Amino acid sequence: MKRSSGWLWLLCVFVAGVFVGIWMDWSAWKHKVGGHDLVYEVQDYPIANLQVHGGDTIRLVPPPGGNGAGLEMNFVGYSPCTSGMTANPCVIEPGAELGPYFFTCSSNAGYSCQDPGVQQSGTGPVQSTTYAAFVKRDFAHLFGIRPASPPNPGPPKTSGSHPATNALTAYVSCQNGATVLQDPNGNPMTTISAPKGETVFWISPKPFSLDMSSAPAGLCSNGNPGGSNNYQSQCDVALSGQNVSYKVQAQTTSACSALSATLITK
Repeated sequence: MKRSSGWLWLLCVFVAGVFVGIWMDWSAWKHKVGGHDLVYEVQDYPIANLQVHGGDTIRLVPPPGGNGAGLEMNFVGYSPCTSGMTANPCVIEPGAELGPYFFTCSSNAGYSCQDPGVQQSGTGPVQSTTYAAFVKRDFAHLFGIRPASPPNPGPPKTSGSHPATNALTAYVSCQNGATVLQDPNGNPMTTISAPKGETVFWISPKPFSLDMSSAPAGLCSNGNPGGSNNYQSQCDVALSGQNVSYKVQAQTTSACSALSATLITK
């Protein structure tokens, strides 16, 4: 009987030691990652986007004492939120394509804002910092169980040829079966007027095709853009006095008609 009690006591000590060890590991790790690590990703077009991940929540709140009734985000073209184009709070959809996404805000009290975009990232968020999560994770490692890697929500983005200090940015999306061009605030950009020396960007989290075959050679000093499966196209305007008709088409899973648009250079 005494021998059995001794083994039981040793087992209890061993189990307690395991959990104390996990607690020490958790305490040290939580201390290191307890603060918020906010990342704004700068773009070739002169905007910085807040980097977000699937499962993150972003929300709008009024100033202290303000009336937050009807306060909501209104996304332009595409939304990364599980609740759709209008949201507050916005829970980032894990399967949303890699950003960018832009929004304006509105409320019953008259609040409005023009914000940088959010940039959906393929790298998963920081894992849970709770003690229970650490216990589960450490026991999984003990038994050789590897957690599944978070799926990459979309293809890697292609960068522009270089950053621009002065730029016009046209956001390509498919709305009601038709391609639409808008600025980051949601205003139409079917006609773009750009002076010589300025840069025009066409961007989207989903692929699009751009046909500028009618443009004269040398319209863009970095080479006239075009082709399909674009996520970002760029034109550094080099010729003034041009009126160029072109076509852009959002390439979505459902059919989306092409848009005939115009680029006027000054």
